[in-house]
Amino acid sequence: ALLLLVSDHPARLLPTIRSRCQLMTLPMPSPDESLAWLARVLNKPEQAERLLKESSGQPLTALKLMESGGVELAGKLDKDFYLMVSGRLSAVALAEQWLEHEIVDVLGWLLARTQGVIRYLQADMPLDKPWSLMSVSNCMDLFGFLDTLSILMLKIDQGAVPNRQLVLEDILFQSCDIYHHQ
Repeated sequence: ALLLLVSDHPARLLPTIRSRCQLMTLPMPSPDESLAWLARVLNKPEQAERLLKESSGQPLTALKLMESGGVELAGKLDKDFYLMVSGRLSAVALAEQWLEHEIVDVLGWLLARTQGVIRYLQADMPLDKPWSLMSVSNCMDLFGFLDTLSILMLKIDQGAVPNRQLVLEDILFQSCDIYHHQ
């Protein structure tokens, strides 16, 4: 008999279980393979590239984004965030608007965007709008902000139930200190 134990966080398994398992790491497919697969599955090759970009090149995440309307949500959050950074919307008002969304979705979006900005700045590559219209005061601040978001996501994943309004306001105020309208 063969028993398969699949985990995306093997370090969270008890050591007594992990010690009796043979670890097989499955690498993420190449960008070309991911694009071809997603285009074939969706039957919409024109959307596959954007979805992969939104999902940091992860094809299954891209498929979930398509099915859940995550691309539209990301576009809305991008526009709202830019309005705040450009001074046309306050952080408090934006936090109130974003209460209609799941906190995990909003934090996940901001985490992914912050990771993307760091990648682009490190590689000296251009950013997509509206992110290309913003500047960053200090790259080290981005890493601190990324840590804050990651810790918050981990706490929520572990069952913490924070005050959503306060969390969003705090994160958005921190964002205003980091991102600036050019």
